Amino acid sequence: MTYMLPLGILLAGALNVGVSTTARAQTVVDVLRQQADMGIFATLVERSGLAEQLSGSGPFSLYVPTDSDFGRLSFEMRSMLVAEANRDAVRRFVLSHVTMRARSLDYTSGYNEFVANSLAGNQIRFVREQAEGDGANGGSITANGIPVEGNIRATNGYIHRIGGFLAD
Repeated sequence: MTYMLPLGILLAGALNVGVSTTARAQTVVDVLRQQADMGIFATLVERSGLAEQLSGSGPFSLYVPTDSDFGRLSFEMRSMLVAEANRDAVRRFVLSHVTMRARSLDYTSGYNEFVANSLAGNQIRFVREQAEGDGANGGSITANGIPVEGNIRATNGYIHRIGGFLAD
């Protein structure tokens, strides 16, 4: 008679040696890299040298234009963002889309309007547009007149899709 169960139990135990049960923390940079429609901005974060800073403790809120938004930029602006010599300009462009406080879109409930400073120093004016019949948490939010969508949570903040650019 052959006993397969003990060998199976031993193999199963051996396969679990060294496996951690905790998942790796997902920073705003990690989560940004996973978004299929934010690849250009993720590349700019890398090129600007800001990936390490934005992987820090934060908290950060990133207001990220989608890849399709970049297609609407002028040729001159697109050229500036891809030129190797323009790292400082790319850094400023990225930082103009980042605030130092983690804000979910729910944060604006109870406010019709508030202003935050980006890490580049420009002001971002957030306005809650309430549709008729919406309660305090209803309606849409804009940043400098640009629609803001969604709360994508990371361990050190939030990512929000925006329909344009906050750069000066």
